[in-house]
Amino acid sequence: EKKAPVSASTQKTDDTEVSIRNFNMEESENGKTSWKIKADHAEKMKEDGRIKLHNLELVLFTKEGKKVVVTGDEGLYDGEKKEMTVTRKGGEPTRVLFDNGYLLTTTTLHWTDADKVARTDDPVTLEGKGVRLTGVGMRARLDIQQVEVKSNVKAVIRKQ
Repeated sequence: EKKAPVSASTQKTDDTEVSIRNFNMEESENGKTSWKIKADHAEKMKEDGRIKLHNLELVLFTKEGKKVVVTGDEGLYDGEKKEMTVTRKGGEPTRVLFDNGYLLTTTTLHWTDADKVARTDDPVTLEGKGVRLTGVGMRARLDIQQVEVKSNVKAVIRKQ
């Protein structure tokens, strides 16, 4: 079930079917919210129906009620596949904040709802609770908050 409250400010351009300010959308399963998207601005593309998001926050909820918050400068949401790519455009990195306090940063993150997996081939940094881990490439099961860094892994562990 999708809900997409929209603001009163909408407009069209040549490439977009509709443009929405203060965009909000959420997906529910069995009466529980599984994820929410908020963006300052969204555009539904004419050519393929995907939604281009600007300055966005994606909140994912686990079955246990924990949440994972993904923020980025831009995103592209495919409603048919239930996939999203979140990128940065030169400002802050794309951020993934886990409920346990760990913070993952990277340039681009691709998330798939079907398997609850986020991935990237870009450099990543994971920090929290006395640990700083860096590497290249990552696969994360967001529903169980498990992260696997693929290569060039370096870890610094500090006493707490």
